[in-house]
Amino acid sequence: MVGFAYRAEAGQLTRHYYVVPDAANAGQAREAALRRANAPGERARRDGQPVQPGDAEVRPMITGPLGDLNLSTPHMVPSIVR
Repeated sequence: MVGFAYRAEAGQLTRHYYVVPDAANAGQAREAALRRANAPGERARRDGQPVQPGDAEVRPMITGPLGDLNLSTPHMVPSIVR
């Protein structure tokens, strides 16, 4: 799961999260989530506000022994400078 910060209408900093089930690593998950976050429908859900892609919070989802889903400890994945 990947979270990006954005400024809500009232100015408070909040995050939108995206589940990326087939990513091979945190960098691929971040890039896939960023593409989804920038889609027109997603921007509309945030009242047109862009996400702040500088650092993404990545929380791998881990399946427990009984099939339950848990989130691992979050870690930040910086943007890739091109």
